[in-house]
Amino acid sequence: MTKYFSGWTISDSIGGWTNEDGTFSHEYTVVFYLSDTTIEKVQEASNELLDVFNQISILIHTNETKTEFYSGK
Repeated sequence: MTKYFSGWTISDSIGGWTNEDGTFSHEYTVVFYLSDTTIEKVQEASNELLDVFNQISILIHTNETKTEFYSGK
């Protein structure tokens, strides 16, 4: 991730979804939290992550937030 971003948080999760044939799949999931980046940079990193994690797709969820690194008074 240091190749693409100056800071991040990674969390392990369990994901699931319904397949096109109606069956349900569970999967180990890695959630990346990023700030101060662009969708283009996220997609660039995702291209590499698709191969690393052997995925067909990656869910990218975006929202506008204000990020502040607070160090006290």
